[in-house]
Amino acid sequence: NNPAIQENVDNLVTAACSSVFPGGGTNQELAFHCLHEAKGDIVAALTKMLLKKSVHSLSHPLVDYHYTGSDSWSVAEKKHFNKGIAIYKKDFFLVQKLI
Repeated sequence: NNPAIQENVDNLVTAACSSVFPGGGTNQELAFHCLHEAKGDIVAALTKMLLKKSVHSLSHPLVDYHYTGSDSWSVAEKKHFNKGIAIYKKDFFLVQKLI
């Protein structure tokens, strides 16, 4: 029930959703997994998250787990997305079909 610790955890989870991290998506689940594996050490969890490679060893049960929001888009996908937004505005069903 330490407010400073809770604030640090909140900041880690917020940072996990920024473009600083690989995937640049909503990586809250990854942040919590890294924090758990780091036994609550915020700096160690942050370091794990910043690595470009997998955060799990090959023998880890989550090694092939896909974190929602952690996809990297190809240049072509980004181009198609931007084109779709320009044409279809917020009709994401049609934008998705274009991608």
